[in-house]
Amino acid sequence: MVVALHPPLDVIATWQPNYVNPVTGGSDVIIVTAILMAITYVVVGFRLYARMVLAKNAGIDDALIIFNLIPMTGVGVGVILAMLKYGFNRHVWDSPTSVLIQARKITIAIEAMYVISTTTTKISILLFYRRLVAGTISTAFLYATYITMASVLLSSLFFFFTLFAICRPMSTYWMQADWFWYAAHEKEFQCMAEDKLLVASAVISALQDFVTCGLPTVLFWKLRVPMRQKIALAGIFAVGFFLCICSILRIVYIYHAYYSSYDMTWTSRPAWLWLTIECIVAVICASAPALKIFFKHALDASTRGYGRQPDSFVLGKIYDSTDTGASSSSAPAIEEGKGGKNGVILREVTINSPRSDDGESGRAKTVSAECWH
Repeated sequence: MVVALHPPLDVIATWQPNYVNPVTGGSDVIIVTAILMAITYVVVGFRLYARMVLAKNAGIDDALIIFNLIPMTGVGVGVILAMLKYGFNRHVWDSPTSVLIQARKITIAIEAMYVISTTTTKISILLFYRRLVAGTISTAFLYATYITMASVLLSSLFFFFTLFAICRPMSTYWMQADWFWYAAHEKEFQCMAEDKLLVASAVISALQDFVTCGLPTVLFWKLRVPMRQKIALAGIFAVGFFLCICSILRIVYIYHAYYSSYDMTWTSRPAWLWLTIECIVAVICASAPALKIFFKHALDASTRGYGRQPDSFVLGKIYDSTDTGASSSSAPAIEEGKGGKNGVILREVTINSPRSDDGESGRAKTVSAECWH
């Protein structure tokens, strides 16, 4: 079996380096990463505005997403740099040894940021589930959520610290990119099977993605919410399964990068692409439920701005504003003059009372009309 990290010296001898005008793999990874990062910043901004300003119910899940922007950005920037400067956009023989050593350094940095980012996103989503079902469903669902959170956290901590313990001394991790150094010092250090570790990590992460996305569907229809809201939530959860597909593709391409060829920088490009998509799109999916508040507010504001004529209002309640005998409790609860808020508009209306039995004319009264639109 080919192990891409350690090509035999006789294979290396057949390579023909081209450092001047090497073949490159294009800009697809860079473009996709940049676009997804830009979209994510906008979506998270909408989420925070909806939760902190409109709904005023921000929670720990929102704080985790804010924190997650740091490692997520680290992943995106790291992948872009890996393509532009560290040889992952060309064949391995077209990069000098010094570049390949730096490529190994940025690899471990990206992997570490990826673990932090995806873990934070999963915990944020699971905390949102807890917020969503609080008081509406059996405690079994909450226990399942907590167990999943514990599993995600423990496995992520294990793989995060194992990344930095793969080789002893740690510098061996990147010095392996100098194949002649590796051949001369092979018996002077110890390294774990990096390929098996990363494949195992990707498989466990994919399983956790399936559990995280599938967990709410188990008891989904027991939620005491309107059917329309259930359908909307089902759509959001369905989008989450796209992340599971990304996880599977990442496993396939990690395996391909390690075992299909010694040209590891070239064959690992798809793995970097799907790692980036999974990491960044997960933040978008985690923020999607909060966007309903933002867009509802924007739509309502647009409707009020262009909307309705006075004769389209529906009269709700009328309060007598001239009857001196009325108690203070008869006054409108919201005193907005001719303005209004929360869909309520107050207007003053003049009503003529009927003519009395003795022939006297009725009395005109000015009242406040509370109208809903």
